[in-house]
Amino acid sequence: MSNRNIFYLVADDGFASVPVIAVFTKFDALWDDAFGQLRESGSTRMESKRMAPEKAKEIFTNMKIWDRLRGTQYPPKDYVYLAGVSTHDFICIVYNMYYFRNAQG
Repeated sequence: MSNRNIFYLVADDGFASVPVIAVFTKFDALWDDAFGQLRESGSTRMESKRMAPEKAKEIFTNMKIWDRLRGTQYPPKDYVYLAGVSTHDFICIVYNMYYFRNAQG
């Protein structure tokens, strides 16, 4: 998983009380790896397709990215991984959430 697939929203000193959330996009790309590993281990195509999302979470956990992020200056309080959402769509979602939350005024 490359850095371009990770949005790491960092609070600066003026917003130190704002929780930082790490967002991992394109998580569905790991589903292909998971599917392949499941097939190699003898699972059927249907079983592999059904189990791939859970296996992808396991692969992600083994990458130890979360451990590395906790060692940063502003460690995230939590993380989320997105599948089936393009980077552009994600940015639009975040922008709209921010806009509408602050427009309530």
